[in-house]
Amino acid sequence: MVETQGDTEWLAQEFDESSFNDRRLGRRFRELMKNFWKNIGSTIPFACQDWAGTKAA
Repeated sequence: MVETQGDTEWLAQEFDESSFNDRRLGRRFRELMKNFWKNIGSTIPFACQDWAGTKAA
C-alpha cells in the first residue's frame, strides 16, 4: 500500500480529538494507529516491527 499525504492528514484529523490524561499515551496511540494503517491486514507483531512495539501495543 502506498501512503499518500491525504492518508496521513486523514489519520491526524481522526485522532486529533482523542483525549488522554497523559500526552505520551496520545502520541503512542497515534503512532500505533499509523503503523496499523500502513500494514492493514497484518498481524500486530508484523505491524509493530519489533518486540518493544508489539509489547507497547
